[in-house]
Amino acid sequence: MDNLSCDKDLVLVEVQFDPSFPKTLSQTDLFAIVDQDFTSGIVIAYVPLENIESLAKQDVIAFIKFVVPSIPHVGSVTSEGDGIHHVSDVRLNTPFRGTGIKVGVISDSVDHLANAQATGDLPSNVHVLRNSNPFAHTDEGIAMLEIIHDLAPGAELYFHDGGGSSTGFNNAVNALRDAGCDIICDDLTLPDQPSFEDGAVATNVKNILSSNDIVYVTSAGNLAGNHYQGYFYDQGNHFHDFSSGRELENKDLYFALGPGGVATVVLQWSDKWGQSGNDYDLGIFDEYGNLAAASTEYQNGNDNPLEICIIQNIDPSQTHYCTIVVEKTGVSQDKYLEVFVMTSGSAYVNPFNMIPSDSIFEHAAVNEVIAVGAIDSQDPGNNDIEPFSSQGPVTIMYPNRETRIKPDICGIDNVRVTGAGGFSNPFRGTSASAPHVAGISALIWSANPSIPANEIRSALLSSATDLGVPGNDPVFGHGLANAATMLSIVYTPTPTPTLTTPTPTLTTPTPTLTTPTPTLTQTTQPTTTTITPTTISTTANPNEVPPMELWGQVTDGGAAAPEGSIILAKIGNDEKARISLVSAGRYGGSGAFDQRLKIVLTQAEIAAGYPEISFWMNGKEAREKVRFNPGSSQQLDLTFSPSLTSPTPTQSPTVTATITTTVTPTPTAGPAEITLDLHPGWNFISTPKTLKSGYDTAKVVFSQVNTQAHSIYRYDTPSQSWAALGADDQVRPLEGIWVYSAQHTQINLKFKNDPVQTPPTKPMYKGWNSIGFSDTTPASAKDSLSSISTIWSIVLGFDAEYQYYEPSIINGGSGSHSDLNSLSPGKGYWVFTNGPGTLAAIGV
Repeated sequence: MDNLSCDKDLVLVEVQFDPSFPKTLSQTDLFAIVDQDFTSGIVIAYVPLENIESLAKQDVIAFIKFVVPSIPHVGSVTSEGDGIHHVSDVRLNTPFRGTGIKVGVISDSVDHLANAQATGDLPSNVHVLRNSNPFAHTDEGIAMLEIIHDLAPGAELYFHDGGGSSTGFNNAVNALRDAGCDIICDDLTLPDQPSFEDGAVATNVKNILSSNDIVYVTSAGNLAGNHYQGYFYDQGNHFHDFSSGRELENKDLYFALGPGGVATVVLQWSDKWGQSGNDYDLGIFDEYGNLAAASTEYQNGNDNPLEICIIQNIDPSQTHYCTIVVEKTGVSQDKYLEVFVMTSGSAYVNPFNMIPSDSIFEHAAVNEVIAVGAIDSQDPGNNDIEPFSSQGPVTIMYPNRETRIKPDICGIDNVRVTGAGGFSNPFRGTSASAPHVAGISALIWSANPSIPANEIRSALLSSATDLGVPGNDPVFGHGLANAATMLSIVYTPTPTPTLTTPTPTLTTPTPTLTTPTPTLTQTTQPTTTTITPTTISTTANPNEVPPMELWGQVTDGGAAAPEGSIILAKIGNDEKARISLVSAGRYGGSGAFDQRLKIVLTQAEIAAGYPEISFWMNGKEAREKVRFNPGSSQQLDLTFSPSLTSPTPTQSPTVTATITTTVTPTPTAGPAEITLDLHPGWNFISTPKTLKSGYDTAKVVFSQVNTQAHSIYRYDTPSQSWAALGADDQVRPLEGIWVYSAQHTQINLKFKNDPVQTPPTKPMYKGWNSIGFSDTTPASAKDSLSSISTIWSIVLGFDAEYQYYEPSIINGGSGSHSDLNSLSPGKGYWVFTNGPGTLAAIGV
């Protein structure tokens, strides 16, 4: 707070009082009010430390808590998004500049705004509604405004600081709405907001969007490598094992604090906010085994499932190595845990036991909000997610269980800014990528300002260049924002006649927007390394989305539904799948080869987001619904008539279908067997040789794999559908197989030892084909695919460690996309072909 001076020790607190009697709150003990919301009964204020006790004694006070600072999503590198997002193409070929669109930014501060205005990087008429954030002032707001102004120089810019608290943040959003902003963009995370439901901030943003014509853009977060989520796993002493039993020693989370480094550690668990009766405690130990910090709030039924520790290294010369532990106390139930480690300064998180998926929360998780991931401008293909960029999907448990696919889209980070006020330059992080998307939205909206905000949001997402798993996925969302393609959706040029000739001629030609997007119907081979899988049209293979599988119990009128009853899965009135009850009260099963309710949707059906699925039996609709989640398998118990208690569906943790295998073959030519390592989650594998009789069926090959109720899949290109393997189906060379594993495990492949064998072959079809590599030693893509050299275009592999696609290999490409890059034994691959052919194995 500006000019704050007091001869007493001050602390910033949130005071919750009875909103029915706001005037009864005595302000005698308060030094200075920062933010307030009398409707909710909340005041954010500086209070002398010695006054806390007397303040707490007021009858009207419900609780007092220290304010946890909001955290901006800033990093350290830069990208030139104006060209990469094709924004410069739009400005070059059209008159649109963002004129008439008001864009508001929420961040920490704009103290040195005049510096950026003096250099012409910001206009003189930036409206600063408030700039008194009670915590750090880094001028990050200036850097965000500069990016928006670069892309949409005609847009009118507004700024409000984030307030440093949830109440302050909500006031900032409300103020920008009241100022008439069409687009609001922020880069802040509120650590004390709930993960498993929409809290005060998320609800406020959702309510504003439902009643105002506003596009809301936020950073997805920089927490992919600083996040853990998993079910409580007791080490035997009431302490949580973050490795879920996989490790003998390293069972915790770890980070390092260099001199001055700060870490905010947030623990939440899956109780409803304000109703937790399960008590978990959070502790941080140093390298000597000393307890350095702890949070031990007592949850007894009316509390938040939340513990927070903030720790700083004040040692000017030594780095300290810290361990995070979580203890379940008393008779508390096992719950789903979530931990975020938010660092600043010289603080670093050890990736051990960290889980990138489901690392997006609070208002970034709201369906109507555009959450933006980050892609480095220096990435040669601009098709790899930044390793820190937070990932989905988002698990919501209250008031109803649902899975939200986030982020929504990606923007460029690692971009140049002026560095006004000493701000880091280049600008890296989702704090940099979010204003790119806001700037693109402002620029394109100015081309057709009469259309509503929801259509701008839809056009932005549907026009993105697809990346990663085809379609909307929880790593890249819809892909990389593309201003030129978005313009073609929003704006159609109107021809205007000249008056110089009797016959009118068109003087307003359709703008030519230069977008380097190749098609895959070409007959010649790609020759440029700028062609990446991000440019592939998904219409070549409309059913490339993995099925969703369900099984569970069924009650009808409080009793088990009879055997043979039919369960229908519907989207709206359209039936998408059906299954018969295998026994009274149960449909499907959790075994690898059990039948399950399999729901398959096309790319077109999920283009606008993952739809909600309802369930029907004998003309009645079940109480439970679920949102389509491709590649997931979960138990969903169905209830077809009201009962006194509603069963809570249980769901297997959703893991992004990211695929890789590590092969450890015997180091001699023609080994008799090899071992494949499977990672937790989905694995895309293959057998490099024909398997020995008796060891070649799915039930034998995968006998040691806990698939956690997921089917094992092949992809059938002719029918453009996923086919589940039966227990007795053969596992053959050249076939790519998707298998889910609940933990690290190994499978042993024993090969046929007949010295005279005919090399296996596999028919290929136009479009995407799922294949396996066919030798026990690596070979180049060029050699491996020599039998289809005239028809293949692109090969894609997967990397489970980083949970995204590996760089594409292009027929005739060079550099990182060269067809001399190797394919590996034991791995599966996607291959796109321009016509039919036959793939022959290169080994037997």
